Amino acid sequence: MQLISKENIKIKGLLFLSNFQNERFDASEQTSLIEYNALFPMKDFWKRIIFIFTHYYGDPDGDSKEEIQERSHMCLTKIMKNIMEKVNKVSKPVDYKEINRKYINIYSKVKNNKQIENNDSIRIQIIETILEYTKLSPMFSKLQIFHFEKYEIDLNDEYLYDCDLTIYLDSNDYVINQDFTILKRYPKNKDYSKNDQIIIYNSQKCEIDSDGNLINISNKKEGLNDIFQDSKSKIGGAITICSILGLICSGLFFYPTIPICLATLFGGIFMIKKSATDQEKIEKDKIMEIMENQKINEEIKTQISLKGSEILIDNDFNNNEKS
Repeated sequence: MQLISKENIKIKGLLFLSNFQNERFDASEQTSLIEYNALFPMKDFWKRIIFIFTHYYGDPDGDSKEEIQERSHMCLTKIMKNIMEKVNKVSKPVDYKEINRKYINIYSKVKNNKQIENNDSIRIQIIETILEYTKLSPMFSKLQIFHFEKYEIDLNDEYLYDCDLTIYLDSNDYVINQDFTILKRYPKNKDYSKNDQIIIYNSQKCEIDSDGNLINISNKKEGLNDIFQDSKSKIGGAITICSILGLICSGLFFYPTIPICLATLFGGIFMIKKSATDQEKIEKDKIMEIMENQKINEEIKTQISLKGSEILIDNDFNNNEKS
């Protein structure tokens, strides 16, 4: 995967080779399929894979290849159903018959022209299918999702923008694709400040849990849920809770301690607010660093110039701000 990232190779699909004569995927093959889905946690993952079954021929003295195929399909249908139950929280489950499958005979030594012609025909089919896959968007391993509200693209721009940005990453955090959506723009008024803008960041990746199931891990930076993340805020929270309890007890049993409890209460609240402000600044700085490294502003400017006439303008923004 490091080589793929270094060479900027964009994966569009996967080939999964299996010996058809084995009639079923063994445990290692089943585990590999789930691990591949974890590496590429896409909804359409099972539309991005091609099963190529080798050694597709019948035994002259036993079952025909059609009989082997029918028996094999019965086994694989059950196996794939079990796999789909493990990955359905991440990718869209499909029936085995919906998966792209190709069959090719591989001989230790080609015996006649018919065998050569049959294999050449199948190779052409496989190549044609692969060429179709090359038209798909690149497969990704992780997502970085940004939501901007009242975002200032340029000091000289007279508008603010609502934007959505999704960055698609490979397993080594190399950017392989980006999506921008310009939602709305507002006239920038004289009272605007950087504090008016909102930036929400959400990262997503996939893991295999202890039961062998795929799960999405989300790391969303938003709201009050992140206030108690560092030691300063935890201490502040503990002080605040203890102060509240102290005030209640003091009011009931010992009035002189009320001023002390009030002082610690305000101190605890201050520490929480300070921690939340520090955390918010860290997150904004992190987001701005990512945007700077990936030249996000330049890309958004390009999108705005291309879609300017399509962007909805909120002419009531100034009036709403004044009111």
